[in-house]
Amino acid sequence: MAKNIFKRGKVYWIRYTGLDGKQKRESVNKALGRDAGFKDAELLLADRIKTIGEGKEPEIKHIPNTASGNLPNGICHGLKEGKTQQK
Repeated sequence: MAKNIFKRGKVYWIRYTGLDGKQKRESVNKALGRDAGFKDAELLLADRIKTIGEGKEPEIKHIPNTASGNLPNGICHGLKEGKTQQK
């Protein structure tokens, strides 16, 4: 397996160095918005490296965290009580 592509469970991850010199790790599934395989990881890593080579920071999707104050009351109450949803 490539040195900068690794798999945790069923999810492939890529690792590269950003413009700031820091190591970046990114889930291939989240980046593509679907289940992805090794080939997808190779293509995404090549794209990230190309973008950085052009002197641009890659565009990465960020999902904002939801503060507990923005959740419906029933959910917050259940979390405080330690209740979980039964399946």
